[in-house]
Amino acid sequence: MCVELHQLSLAQDLLNEEMLLLSDSEQTFAKTLRYPEVKRRYIRVRQGVRQVLGHFLQESAKTIRFAKTDYGKPYLLDYPTVNFNISHTGDSLLIAISLVGAVGVDIEQERQLNTPLLELVRRCFAPEEIAYWQQLPDTLQLAEFYRLWTAKEAFVKAVGRGIGLGLSHCVIAPLATQLVAIPPEYGTTQDWRLINLALTAPLQGALVIATAQLPANFSLADKLFLTSLNC
Repeated sequence: MCVELHQLSLAQDLLNEEMLLLSDSEQTFAKTLRYPEVKRRYIRVRQGVRQVLGHFLQESAKTIRFAKTDYGKPYLLDYPTVNFNISHTGDSLLIAISLVGAVGVDIEQERQLNTPLLELVRRCFAPEEIAYWQQLPDTLQLAEFYRLWTAKEAFVKAVGRGIGLGLSHCVIAPLATQLVAIPPEYGTTQDWRLINLALTAPLQGALVIATAQLPANFSLADKLFLTSLNC
């Protein structure tokens, strides 16, 4: 398959041997983490990423070598044609793998935030998105905030810049699943495909894929895998 998306649960108890799947540097870093829950979560995420990619690459999970771009996007040192991206929230982890170019994924647990939503919207949304969001009924504003937010995050992760690019520079169509404006250095909106993910509430997520090599009839519907961390 040219694109795969794996959803994993991070909720299981940590087993002693799971630490052994991590690289030496990951194990060393894990030992520096003071809080047990933070340590458990770090190990589970790294274990999940290694297991899924190891299965996909048909390679030992422990021997996979990672590196990061100047802006911090991880990539596979030994597989330049395999792109991947991860996102996690609560007890859920998403791993996107693409053989057809850049990919970005974001998942968020829909919840009330400490920062007022309007403040975040004004800071991170484009003027047309702000106008659309403000006219929504109060009952829809939280869900629409997360729909737009995850789409923006997925794009800035796909191009490898993260939120440092400025979320307001990526504009999402208010009533459709599509990009309507992006920074010109990343081509045109036709160069990217945005997919809102059908996840179980309260999760919301989005996937962005480069379209240059993407099959015209591509659909993600049969490529979302609920993957066990013991795969």
